[in-house]
Amino acid sequence: MYKKIVFPIDLQDLEQISPSLLEAQALVKILGAELRLVSVLPGYSMPIVASYFPADMIQKAMVDAKAALSTLIQDKLDANLSISRKVRVGRPHEEILAEAEAWGADLILIPSRVKATVNHLVGSVAQRVAERAHCSVLVMRAVQAAEPAVTN
Repeated sequence: MYKKIVFPIDLQDLEQISPSLLEAQALVKILGAELRLVSVLPGYSMPIVASYFPADMIQKAMVDAKAALSTLIQDKLDANLSISRKVRVGRPHEEILAEAEAWGADLILIPSRVKATVNHLVGSVAQRVAERAHCSVLVMRAVQAAEPAVTN
């Protein structure tokens, strides 16, 4: 069925995506698939924007992001699984799709946002990925913590 699964990770939002990541791990185990965690850093390719940042900022950010993904893999995921990581720079949906295609993924598992509105049931990145992907996409609904019961 699915043998290569891409899971995009927003390193600024690890707490929110943690339940989805554990669900992805369970699916990878069942399928015997490979998992690629992908994190996308914002691009500063416009010269006017890039001039405000040190020349090596992107390289340092990439090193930090790779370390964060390695730590996440080591601390949260089963060491017996085939898991790789990739950090890309640019627009999130474009880079997620580019990585899925370059790696030959046959499924993208993408978590949605907890605070989706009625008009936007999934986040804009998840929506763009689902609309444009050349492989299957599973948008994973975010799990919200239950509100405490009101007692009198």
